[in-house]
Amino acid sequence: MAELKNGKRSLEADAADKEDFEGGHIPKKSLLDADRTVAMLETSDAHKSSAKIAIQSVRIEVDPVPTKPMTSLLTKKGQEMYQLKDLKSELEAMKSKLNIMRSKFVSVEIRMDILGSKVNIMKSKVDEAVNTKNDKSAEDILDLRIGIQDLEKEVDQIQAEYTQTKLDNERTIADLNKLLERVVTVLRDVISLF
Repeated sequence: MAELKNGKRSLEADAADKEDFEGGHIPKKSLLDADRTVAMLETSDAHKSSAKIAIQSVRIEVDPVPTKPMTSLLTKKGQEMYQLKDLKSELEAMKSKLNIMRSKFVSVEIRMDILGSKVNIMKSKVDEAVNTKNDKSAEDILDLRIGIQDLEKEVDQIQAEYTQTKLDNERTIADLNKLLERVVTVLRDVISLF
């Protein structure tokens, strides 16, 4: 194999390399030397295949780095953390729903207290009417009947409101249970990543 002299290859070195090729020896050199060797051998058809082998043995092909699709840019941890943030928002919304339900129950409770007071007043009026029935006019008795009918309507309204509130509450609790199950699942997934 010919060596470099003062940083330059001599004609003798090129001739020696040509002899090496003709003798079946393919030196592994830099890419530049391999290209020069191929150029020298292109004059000889018999050695073209040897030159190609020399190039293949010297050149190293570098595959381009495959680009990852955008969907895979998020790591599994990132996706789980994103789900946790999403669940946090859902829990905040659920908290608001529960506060509304609490307000509805408080509203029904207040109305029932007011109704209780009205019933007590009506009971006193009825007791008075029974004790002094001879002294009561038809107009007073009519007022009592109207008062009782009003109370009955109010009871019906409160019952309807309570029933609706109870149904809403049951749905909210079912939604809350599902949400809490999701929270537990996501938390387990996050823990399994560490």
